[in-house]
Amino acid sequence: SFPPNAVETQRRYETIFLATPNPDSASRHLRILTEEAHVAGTPEDYATALYVRATVRGYGLEADLV
Repeated sequence: SFPPNAVETQRRYETIFLATPNPDSASRHLRILTEEAHVAGTPEDYATALYVRATVRGYGLEADLV
């Protein structure tokens, strides 16, 4: 259950999650994420983090690197 002031946000997230990803975009993202190794702490790892952040933002969700 969500507090009354969070219902609107929750509904927006539910709509996004139910529509995302479709099978074609899931396959494309998987292919991109597995093209090369991305060991923790490497430039490839950082590039992967940037890609995931951009993808999540593209779906209308907030995403930041920490």
